[in-house]
Amino acid sequence: MVGAYDSLGSIAGWLDEMNARRVAKGVLRVGLYDPLTRRAVTGVLAPDMEAVMQRFWRQRVLARGLITRNKRGQIVRIRIDHIEPLPQDDDRRAAVSELLGADPDWLGGQDVDEYLREARRA
Repeated sequence: MVGAYDSLGSIAGWLDEMNARRVAKGVLRVGLYDPLTRRAVTGVLAPDMEAVMQRFWRQRVLARGLITRNKRGQIVRIRIDHIEPLPQDDDRRAAVSELLGADPDWLGGQDVDEYLREARRA
């Protein structure tokens, strides 16, 4: 990877920071913390979304928009177009058994062992 790049996408994380100092300039910054990577991603959104952000404060959310990655491919920023709450407990999340087989040809017709052998050879 040569440098930073942008792409459309989404990230999940805990909304744990909000900075409204630049609202006059039309920018509201938030922090989305991902406990799996132990990193926070800066979210940038329009000030008119502040009420939405306060409603989701300290909750697990899914943010969708233009993602900026660094040269290592790590997400460093997202310009948020849409945000929605995610289930806070495991009871409301889909079970793994429901997700398995969602795309039966995802492995290109190979079983899991064959696919892993091939992937590790690469």
